[in-house]
Amino acid sequence: MVNEAGYIKVGGSFITKSYNNHEGYLTAGTLEVKGDFIQKAYSSSYPGNFRASGTHKVILSGEKLQKVSFDTPGQSYFNIFEIRNNSKDGVIFENVLAAKKLILNDSNISAISVGAINWELTEDVTIKSDLYITGSVINLNGYKLKVEGNLIQTGGTLYINGGQLYVEGDYKIENN
Repeated sequence: MVNEAGYIKVGGSFITKSYNNHEGYLTAGTLEVKGDFIQKAYSSSYPGNFRASGTHKVILSGEKLQKVSFDTPGQSYFNIFEIRNNSKDGVIFENVLAAKKLILNDSNISAISVGAINWELTEDVTIKSDLYITGSVINLNGYKLKVEGNLIQTGGTLYINGGQLYVEGDYKIENN
């Protein structure tokens, strides 16, 4: 997927497990998934088999619960990740968020953990659950981040950078 006009729609789940490093092969176009998104590392020697960049976008648009799982977040990741799932069950992240840009569209999501890849906001974001910062950097970049649950930070860095942070629950910093 290296062309803006490229589009793939998967009615079920998308599962990738490959020897090949896909850096430079997922630079444009859109992959829309109605089921789960699962990235599996073939082995620890081949961790980068979904490494998107440029304007490449993945959209989750299912009508029931969808799961997102990366075996090697930070080595494999979404570039632009948009959630259009508006079911009551929404989307569950089975491990850390692996996306450079996240578009939520008011969707229901499980708690998000940020720790494998830096996340710079490019628009106002509301998270309707808990947010965990375990590593990496979140840069508000002049935008508003609203957390409707708790914000628990055990690592990483949160740069306000001219933005605004609103936490409706508790903000706990538990760095050692």
